[in-house]
Amino acid sequence: MGLLKSIYERVGSTINRYDVLGLRKTLRYAGIYENIEVWLGMRFMIALLFGIAVALVPLTLFRYFDILPFLNVSDGALAQGLPFVGAGVGAGLATFLIICLIFYMHLYYIIDDRRKRVEKVLPDFLLMVVANLRAGMAPFPAFRKASRPEFGPLEEEIELAAAKTMGTESLSLALAEISKGVNSPILKHTVEFFDSGVKSGGRLSNLLENLADEIRRMQELMAELRSGTRTYTVFLGFIVLIVLPLLLSISVQFVQLFSVIQSQQLGGGEALGITLFSGSIGITAEFMQNLAYLVLISSVLMITVLMGVISEGKYAYGLKYFVPLTIVALVAFTIAKGVIGGVLSAVA
Repeated sequence: MGLLKSIYERVGSTINRYDVLGLRKTLRYAGIYENIEVWLGMRFMIALLFGIAVALVPLTLFRYFDILPFLNVSDGALAQGLPFVGAGVGAGLATFLIICLIFYMHLYYIIDDRRKRVEKVLPDFLLMVVANLRAGMAPFPAFRKASRPEFGPLEEEIELAAAKTMGTESLSLALAEISKGVNSPILKHTVEFFDSGVKSGGRLSNLLENLADEIRRMQELMAELRSGTRTYTVFLGFIVLIVLPLLLSISVQFVQLFSVIQSQQLGGGEALGITLFSGSIGITAEFMQNLAYLVLISSVLMITVLMGVISEGKYAYGLKYFVPLTIVALVAFTIAKGVIGGVLSAVA
């Protein structure tokens, strides 16, 4: 275990030398306090091993190890096997990048979840701080005593900041530490407002109470906006899950039916002088089906991005729906294609 940890640390320090990826700040936002180099190195090695395993699949399945350039083989065998080698390398690279993207998106959603949880309880927390201040507590003890385990990440960051600053030594430093742990502009502005209120000597309890009411009103307004745009999200889902698979399945079945009619006409229709579908078609049903899969997957990707922008104002937020929506859309396309094909066969 110690050997693996040292390997991970060496790999991670090589990749993220001088913290060029900004990973230290990102992991801090996610509430991850592991060794940064070990964390990065372990995930890089996992992605690399999966990529290598996938890259070897075409070679092991089709037994083309004997066509590698360093072996004594003929040019014909080498030319015959190169497509499998290229496919393996491409699939391995794609797998590596996809796994890296999955790790990144997982980190992104952790950060966003912490932000949401903190902003949800922030008004209640501020009202508890106000109650402590009116009970006669000093500002930072009132701030710290207001934290509760049910506040989740906010309570964790307050306790961590208090431990780093030795309790009550530096109020400004403690407040700065709290805002460093959560990627929330609202929390950052709140602690800055609290710090400036303490320094200016104003009526801090009244200021914080007004701030809590303002944050709550803003959250209610955001909830109303989300509920108002939910109709657009449902409409986009209906298009990509029902309408688009149905239209694409009709297109595939039309091309297939047209090809069948043309073949029958060539078989005996021309002898009778029937040339209803005499024009030629340049695409096949197989090509149309592959094109339908491509259009469907790309459309689902764009729709999920739009869903994220509409619901949360962030394009990456909707990407978590890409895989389940793609599966449902492909299943709907397959079912629609089978139903339409059965109906056309029965009519014919």
